[in-house]
Amino acid sequence: MKNNGSLLVPINYQQKIVTPFNSLNRFLIYYVAFIIRAVTAVLFIDRIDGSVFIQTTKDILLYKTELYFDSTLQYKFNYFPLVYLIYLPSMAFYYFIFPIKSPAFERLFLKLPLILGELFAAYLFRPINKKTMVSTLELFILFNPFILYAGSYKSQFDIFPGIFMLLAWRKKIEERPYASGIFSGIAMMMKQYSLLFSFFIWLHYVRHDKKKAYYHSLGIITVFIPVLGIGALLNPHGMIYHAILFHLGRNPNGYSLTVIIYYATLAILSFLGSFQIITTLIAQGILLVANFLLLYLLVKISIRVWNTPKNDYAGLLYNVLLGFGIFYFLNKGFLFHYLAAFFVLLTEYWRITRRKPSLRLLAWEIAFIPIIYALRIILMVPIDIKVLIGPNWFLILWIILILIHMLIIILITIIKGKNYLFYNKKVKIGYVIFLILLPLHFYGLYLTLKLQLYTP
Repeated sequence: MKNNGSLLVPINYQQKIVTPFNSLNRFLIYYVAFIIRAVTAVLFIDRIDGSVFIQTTKDILLYKTELYFDSTLQYKFNYFPLVYLIYLPSMAFYYFIFPIKSPAFERLFLKLPLILGELFAAYLFRPINKKTMVSTLELFILFNPFILYAGSYKSQFDIFPGIFMLLAWRKKIEERPYASGIFSGIAMMMKQYSLLFSFFIWLHYVRHDKKKAYYHSLGIITVFIPVLGIGALLNPHGMIYHAILFHLGRNPNGYSLTVIIYYATLAILSFLGSFQIITTLIAQGILLVANFLLLYLLVKISIRVWNTPKNDYAGLLYNVLLGFGIFYFLNKGFLFHYLAAFFVLLTEYWRITRRKPSLRLLAWEIAFIPIIYALRIILMVPIDIKVLIGPNWFLILWIILILIHMLIIILITIIKGKNYLFYNKKVKIGYVIFLILLPLHFYGLYLTLKLQLYTP
């Protein structure tokens, strides 16, 4: 091993992993990425998640309520107590020290830890011996529209479990199981889906070195005891319900195949006028089949992990990613912001296999940032921004974002050549179809607003 700063990186994985952009200075690129995030943080916020996190910090810092206070929006804060520490420090600075009070700055300071976390995640993929040059892996994280959507847009903190799973992984390949367990435990205490990652890592330890499996488990316990202990002392019933029981009993939610089939079946049965009991039985049957299929496939992945050779890090991480993909595809709850953590691990897979995202992929990432904002704009614009822009805020913002998207497409095409983004005929056809459907999407959102089906 060789110490190259704050993290130990296996020497076999240090060199020739990414190709630096010799003309791009790291400080400049990170500055641009920060500004994009800061502007996004001020202009947009999720009407549910953002409100929950802001109200939660107010409850704890200003009103001195208990954790998991059920008389305000904090009742929707469904995480372990460790997550409070993500938002509270920056919001304490805003409430008690920062001199200017406004909804815009409130949103910015709420998301500041998430923004800094995303920049740090990208920095973990820097070329070790190129101190000032940015790599393609860094760019993939910095300008990934789903990572931007999760943090500075939606206010969700999935970048943090992604970072801690990454650190746990790197400690594993450094043969430091206790440290790996600590980082795995932190990830699990932030987002419950991190349990999947931790289980696979632990299983691989059990297969090849039971002593290291013991130390890995000890690291996890080292995190669990204080976090769960403090939660148990402050509000045990609140923690158990919000962090555990809520997720086990929640209704299907999101964009997984299971959720789509579930609600499509309900809609069809409702249209056909089926009896309620029949509708309920069929819907529950769909969930039961999906759960059994998910369990079966995860067992198959576990067998693959068990059979992965001790030093086959690429094979192990591939199986971890495959497990996450199956979980997202079939679980009854999958939302797009979960992908922030997945993309961090995917980037690590590219790193250890000496791959890198193509320049075309990076170009599409940058081009689609405004589209991510435009597609959810009706749910993400706060009232003070609406008042500032005026009664036609929806139309103005939507058109601006679409024009920015088109401008980026044109600039990339001019700089790199007319076939740079559309080198693949299927990609070109898909993009044309997307452009044709985009006005229909806009019109649907506009009607929703005009008919007052959405309450700001």
